[in-house]
Amino acid sequence: MFEKPIDFVQQDRGSGAPQPNDGPVDALSLLVESFARRTPTELEAARARAIATLKPALAPEPGTTAMEHVYGHWPGEETDEQVERALAELS
Repeated sequence: MFEKPIDFVQQDRGSGAPQPNDGPVDALSLLVESFARRTPTELEAARARAIATLKPALAPEPGTTAMEHVYGHWPGEETDEQVERALAELS
């Protein structure tokens, strides 16, 4: 949706967006400035827009846990003991 994180802040600033001759843009300063001048209603609307850009979470497959997706599963049917024994033989 946005090419760079700063695009979201600049779009949200409206007419206050930096112009080509303004010099270097400090993204953190722009973000702080844009949030400091907002009302609670505007902050909630910005939050809702930001959340809408997130990808939906994927549920783990039935019978698996989220950690299994993080660590993965190596192909094969070896037990942990068999893997440890093979590694010990290599060292």
